[in-house]
Amino acid sequence: MNNNFPAELISPTGISVELDESYLWNESFNNGHQMVIGTKMRRLQPQIGVRVRNLQPHLYYIVALEILLVDAPSYEYVAIANSTCNYYVAQDNRHLCHIPHHWCPNFGNHLEGEKLVFDKIRISNKFHDIAGAVTLNSMKRYVFSIIVSACIKDPVVANRLTCITSETFTFPQTTFFAVTKRKRLPVKASLPDLYKHMTDL
Repeated sequence: MNNNFPAELISPTGISVELDESYLWNESFNNGHQMVIGTKMRRLQPQIGVRVRNLQPHLYYIVALEILLVDAPSYEYVAIANSTCNYYVAQDNRHLCHIPHHWCPNFGNHLEGEKLVFDKIRISNKFHDIAGAVTLNSMKRYVFSIIVSACIKDPVVANRLTCITSETFTFPQTTFFAVTKRKRLPVKASLPDLYKHMTDL
């Protein structure tokens, strides 16, 4: 049975988030979507792109991507940290990361209907201390959520925004299974070759 999840989600307050190229995500989901991860960083395929509508024109908004662990975590292994990055590791290890789009924060009239692509994200199973690097566990399922937060200027601290509302939009068709890339060995592999192969993983 093929699932055809909607491309657009609407919150109770009327804000809508449309997943770009939703048909590709639906097709990938129905085919058992897998993303290969390894020591080298890889881009998301397909890339996550969204359009947010019905925003208040003169409010600040932060549109962020969150990666959620679907399976019950057997152990914690989350490594996302960089002094130059504007995201954090949440306390709950089901919420792996919270990555704001590089256009944000911005006014609602500037973000209204614009295509926001999270193209700076790189995934791997090894920690990389650079912006946009996300470490995932192999043989786990993950799903993407979009967080839309409305903000106002802090009346006390300059250049600081205070979040007044935050809404979550989770797209089930973006669920994927992380698998580790394996190298193919020759039929007759010597012990040194086997050792080199294991150290390269």
